[in-house]
Amino acid sequence: MSTCLRLSSFAALWLASTLTWALPAGGVDDRLMSACAARLDARMDSMGADELEYIRRLEFNLRMAMAPFAAGDSLSYRELAAANEQLNLARYRLASACGVPLHTAGR
Repeated sequence: MSTCLRLSSFAALWLASTLTWALPAGGVDDRLMSACAARLDARMDSMGADELEYIRRLEFNLRMAMAPFAAGDSLSYRELAAANEQLNLARYRLASACGVPLHTAGR
């Protein structure tokens, strides 16, 4: 697959996921996704479509893990603890897949 085709297909997938799941992200999550996107841009030529799709799904999972926090104060302590655990796991998985140290995202 050519570089332009890979880049355009990844950009289309990213744009679709961004428009569909435009959830407000925290600063840590914004920095993590930005660092991951920069790392992907640098490695795009050496990555296959499956690897790009996997990372896109991990970013989607991070956005989904952020969703419960939009509920504000309506979460119980147990729900908040579970949501925090899921968010931290999603952050760790995305950072690991992108090769970005989690501390660079501000965590």
